[in-house]
Amino acid sequence: MSSKTISLKESAYEKLLALKDEDESFSDVIEKLTKEETPRYADLAGTLSQDTIDSIKDMRKKREKSGRIEDAIEKLRS
Repeated sequence: MSSKTISLKESAYEKLLALKDEDESFSDVIEKLTKEETPRYADLAGTLSQDTIDSIKDMRKKREKSGRIEDAIEKLRS
């Protein structure tokens, strides 16, 4: 398997490190953050408030417009 070297700001590195499990690589974390997976809302029935459901719907709409990688990058920035 080939690999690439990338540069990260210290703050981005720290955020990735915080998300990383002991047995994971940074590649694993990035793949986990950027994988395409649609949540099953039925699995969450009764556990989320209406505000949370509305927020999830809004995030999905934004992802459809902007793409998932931009959302992952923004999550790392915050």
